[in-house]
Parts: sequence; structure tokens; C-alpha cells
Amino acid sequence: MSKIGRRQTVYFIAFLLLLSGGLWYSNRDCLAQEGKAAPDTTITDVQEPAVSGFFYPRDPEKLKEMLNRLLANAPQKELAGRPVALISPHAGYDYSGGVAAYGYKAVQGKGYKRVIVLAPSHYGKRYRGAAILKARYYKTPLGQVEIDQEVCNQLAEHPPYFGRDALFGYYSGAYKNEHSIETQLPFLQTVLGEFKLVPVLLGVLMEDDFQKIADALRPYMDENTLVVVSSDFTHYGDRFSYTPFRSNIEENLKKLDRGATERILALDFDGLMRYREETGITVCGFYPIAVLLKLLPREAQGTVLVYDTSGKMVNDFSHSVSYTSIVFTAPGKKTGKATPGTRNAECGVRSVDYGIPYSEFRTQHSQFYSSPILLIGENTPPSGELTAEEGQVLLSLARTTLDSYTRDRKLPEVKEGTLSPRLREKCGVFVTLHKNGELRGCIGHILPKAPLWQAVVENAMCSGFRDFRFPPLKEEELREINLEVSVLSPLRRINGPEEFQVGQEGILIRLGNASAVFLPQVATEQGWDREETLHHLCQKAGLPWHAWWNKDMEFYVFTSTVFQERTPGDRAGAQPPANTHAGLGR
Repeated sequence: MSKIGRRQTVYFIAFLLLLSGGLWYSNRDCLAQEGKAAPDTTITDVQEPAVSGFFYPRDPEKLKEMLNRLLANAPQKELAGRPVALISPHAGYDYSGGVAAYGYKAVQGKGYKRVIVLAPSHYGKRYRGAAILKARYYKTPLGQVEIDQEVCNQLAEHPPYFGRDALFGYYSGAYKNEHSIETQLPFLQTVLGEFKLVPVLLGVLMEDDFQKIADALRPYMDENTLVVVSSDFTHYGDRFSYTPFRSNIEENLKKLDRGATERILALDFDGLMRYREETGITVCGFYPIAVLLKLLPREAQGTVLVYDTSGKMVNDFSHSVSYTSIVFTAPGKKTGKATPGTRNAECGVRSVDYGIPYSEFRTQHSQFYSSPILLIGENTPPSGELTAEEGQVLLSLARTTLDSYTRDRKLPEVKEGTLSPRLREKCGVFVTLHKNGELRGCIGHILPKAPLWQAVVENAMCSGFRDFRFPPLKEEELREINLEVSVLSPLRRINGPEEFQVGQEGILIRLGNASAVFLPQVATEQGWDREETLHHLCQKAGLPWHAWWNKDMEFYVFTSTVFQERTPGDRAGAQPPANTHAGLGR
């Protein structure tokens, strides 16, 4: 039996250990795992904001002005009961703030004393269960939000205290760079004033975990408590490794999101799970939403307040993230009149009873399912290796693009005839922006779609202005931006996962219409071995964690040559073709 085969026999136990991330302990007895440091359980006074000045203004007055404007532009919806929960997006306010305002307008002034925020973990080590923040306050430019330490302690002490079934634990490290909870807080501070926060950051969940987490939270669901689920909806495009259709993208995104939303409105947990398995829909807050469906009372009524996409906002659907605001009300004193089925004039969606069953959608649009990521572009080898001088040209093109687009919103004019033949060949490439050592944007193509110089220009612009995890780049940031250009080799199919060289190669998997990719540096930066990498890659593709065992799974690998600026505006030579940026994998 091969090494991988032997390890599969005990993989379930290893899987539990790998995903624990230190959450399988009580706050009285933090258990370090072999080879990994245990999470820091020391209580801190204040959790500092991670994305202030990026996702929303750092200046308190500018932030207040922005929030008041967004809320003023959101109409007051009449609802058939008291709101008990919201689903709200968490992108930069320039993109999703207007959508989020609809939901927060619905709870403005309702007097909630406690807010439970269920949110997905985007960064750091993967873990199983729910990470609780061990701090007294969560800080934003508008002030400090008090954390409900009594409830947090009770959740962290929720039995069992350790072992494979323990689902709650203090893990402040998961919050270090996380934006999914933080982006909700300025809205909550504005519409509620003072309240206590229960932050619940979800990692990987197993089949029975959803009900157990919901059962643990249910005792705190009183009339003074609001639940907020932080989630964007479909992430579409090559960089998200999700392109189930290539035509009529705007309309098909609406249909795809409606399929998920109609199951959410029906509180159909099983249906939502099946829908994700069938479509691979890339809803980043899928786990928190699924927990909410287990948590809500069966008589709760859901209403879609608004729906929009970043593709529509920037008039470019090559990459798009969907945003929606959903409110759930419970029977009781009416706050207005509900109008199920009423079409929203701005977003073109229905609040109740809309969409079509996925099977019908798939039948009607099956022609769009023949072009997974692997078949996009050409997979021909280049004529030769890039020189350091050619790398300097690529960095110069990327830097000039940022300068030009920041100043005039125009791409620079490039005289293609002055470039070397190698730079005019089609090639897969990613452009990455770092600011003070932190990711500030990353866009690219796995397979060649345009001449290398043109792909660098286009991806530099998109990394700075259309990476919807971040607000558009500002002129004053340019001096702090370090550029990185990663030029990819052609994809090479391998016979099985045992041929994948972790840390030396990037990897793309494909099973049916589901596919996902990690660049070479992802595994190294995350500290993953081969099996951990494949497990997370399957999850990214919307597949079960063990799907890489499937005999029909296809594996492709590639390397990259990286050109970096040592300092902003500097030009550096090529590194060996092994390392590249890990941001795409997050």
C-alpha cells in the first residue's frame, strides 16, 4: 500500500487534528498540539481594527458621513414582525455598503442590547469550529464595542470541553487580519448605539456541527438579541476559480444567487447543502448561513431587501461578487406591511418565492457548463525563460499602470513593437500588490489569455482597482505599494496527488465542473503538507474535503517565475521558479 493509501486509513483522526487549530480545549486548559503553538488565550483589553482605512474610512467624521449617507439612501422597508436576524455583506463599503445599509435600516433604533455576529474566517490557520475572541472591547473609528464576556465564557465552556466534538474555544489569532465581523460594527454602532457583542468566527464545520453550534447559541436568542450573519454571495471569475457560465453572466449570476436565496428564505438547510454540492456556489459565509438556518425558529419569515453585484457597479462581469441584504422577522407586533413577491425596482429580485429549481436552471443553461477554468486560454509553452531585464520591464509596466489609472483612470499607451518577442507571447500571469507587508490586491490568469505585457497591464489595474476584497487604490497609497509579478509556466497534468511537489509547484484540481487552484507559495505560507493542501483545495472548489481521493479527479501543476520590487518603485530580478503569492488561495 502506498504512503498516501496507508495514511487514508487513519485520515479521519488526522483530519480532526489538522483542522482543530487549537480550538479543542477549554479556556481553563489550553492544549497545544504537537508541532503547533496553541492559540493565545490571554485576554486583551482591545481588539484593534484590521481594515480601517481600507474597507471603510479611518477618520471618524468621514466614516459617520459615509454611514449616514448610505442609510439615508436606503428606503425604510415595512416588515411583518420584529427583526431577529440579518444577512449582510462584508466587502469594502464602496462596493457593498449600500446593500448592507438596507438591512441595518430595518433594525435602526430597535433597542437590541446584544448582537451575535456569525462570520466566516478568511485568513490564518484553518480550524474546526467556532473561534471566540478573548478581549473586552472591539475597536472601530467610532469607538469601542463592549464584548459580552459572560456569554463568550459560557460558549467557550460549552461541553464537551475538548476532544473531537468540542466546537467553541478562544482563538484570538483568527481575528488578527479578519474583516468579516469588523465591517459590520460601524453600521451596528450607528443604528443601535450601545450594545454588547458576541463575535463567533466559524472555521471548517462537519455534518453535525451546524446543529450543535445552533443549539449552543439558541439560549441567548431573546427579544433583545439580534443575529447578524456576515456573508457575500457568489464570487465569479477566473481568480475565484469559479466560471460555471461564460455567456449572459449578469442574468445567470442572478439566477444562481436566487437558487441559494430561495432555499435560505425557506429555511431549507438540506436543500441549501445540496445546492452547494450541485453548483459549487462560492458563498464565503456559507457555514454561518447554514448555522443560522438551524438557529432560526421555523416560523421566521425571510425577506430580501436588496441585491446587487460588483460587476454591475463597475460594468465589468469578468470578475464579480454578489451582495444581498436579507432580514428575518419573527411573529409578533408588526412593524409595517410585508409585500411578498414585490419586485424591487433597483435590483430586480423578488423578496419571496422567486428563482427556479437548480435542476431546471442547469437544464436550461447546460451549454455554459462546458468551460471550466482549465479550458480557458491556451496552454502552450513559452519560447524561453524570461531575463531579469524583461522582468524589470514587466514591473515597470505594472507600476506605470497604477500611476496612470490612479491619476486619469486610463491605461498607459504601450508600443508593443519596442518589446522583446518573449513579452509579446501569451502567458499566464498574476500581479500582486503589498502594502506594508500585507496583501493589498491580487488578480491574474492561470492560463494565457493575452500577450504577457498586456496581461500585466490589465491585471495590475484590476489588482489595484477591481479586487473586491479591497477599496480602489488611492494616489497617496502608491508610495507604500510593493509590486510582484508572477509569470506562470504551462499547466502539466500529473497522474495523481503523490506527484505534487508541495511548496515547489502550484496545483489545479478539476472534478466535473468544479475546479480550484492554489499558487505555489500557499502551502508553504500556511504550513500545510500535501494532504492538508489537497483537503483545503477541495473545499475551495466546493467539494467534500476527501474528494481528491475520487478516481475521476484531475490534477495539474505549474511553477512560477517571480519578479519583485524590493521597495516601492524599485525593480528587482527574477527569483527561482518556485515561489509566488499566496493571497489568491485565501
